[in-house]
Amino acid sequence: HIPESNRYQYRIEGKDDGWTDLKHENRIVFRSIGSGSYRIRIKAANHDGIWNEKGTYIHLIITPPFWQTGWFQILSILLFLGLIALLFIRFKTRLKIRFQKENALNEMYLSKGISKREKEIIELIVKGKSNKEIEDELFISIRTVNSHKYNIYKKLKVKNSGDLKYLIDTYSGKKNPAE
Repeated sequence: HIPESNRYQYRIEGKDDGWTDLKHENRIVFRSIGSGSYRIRIKAANHDGIWNEKGTYIHLIITPPFWQTGWFQILSILLFLGLIALLFIRFKTRLKIRFQKENALNEMYLSKGISKREKEIIELIVKGKSNKEIEDELFISIRTVNSHKYNIYKKLKVKNSGDLKYLIDTYSGKKNPAE
């Protein structure tokens, strides 16, 4: 008997129509067989070329990689939904805080008798605009700008634009009043 001269064939039941000849190779290598359960039939011929038609079979179970499993996909969906919910809650919280800050600022303006035009000028001062830029943006004279700034400083009891910025930042929550 010369085992090296034996020949082998296999087929995957339900997948292969015919037999795959391994010639004298006594091992099978699968490179791209998906996950699942397989029954592989194997038959051999001796050195005289006489085939054992009955052969044998191997039951093979190939498990999928973890990222293709149901539990991983469900976990991924839950994590994704959790992230969406977290982002929504964070957005909603920020929006609520922003409205609270705007309300606090508007209540302060109301209590101090700040007009709509004065609010516009305050916003421009806080943005760092010069008197000339305020004049150009609001189409008012430099004298009117100075008059409004004087009234704003007087109503809010601040001495300059730095104090005004600090006050507005405090009311809008950008600075901690204790700082």
